Parts: sequence; structure tokens; C-alpha cells
Amino acid sequence: MSHDDRKTPEALSRLTDSQFHVTQRDGTEPALHNEYRSMFETSDTISTEEHPS
Repeated sequence: MSHDDRKTPEALSRLTDSQFHVTQRDGTEPALHNEYRSMFETSDTISTEEHPS
């Protein structure tokens, strides 16, 4: 399977506003508020006992 990664108007039109901002305008996603957040632990803190410095 080949991937066509050219920056065409059609390809750019498929991006969400957030994807366009990040990929085309050197933007960043807000921390903890992106579409992949649910793939990871829901805990917002890390115990120092589990992860010593």
C-alpha cells in the first residue's frame, strides 16, 4: 500500500481545524484535551512512590 503525503487542497480539506493548526501553522494541542487522551490512564497525577525521582 502506498501513501500519498502531498499537500494538496483535497488533503488539507480533510484535516480538522485542530489538525490544520498543529500541522500547518506550527501550533500545539492543548495538554490533556486531545482526541487520543482516552487511550491513556485517566489519572492526572503520578505517585512518587510508583515513579521515584
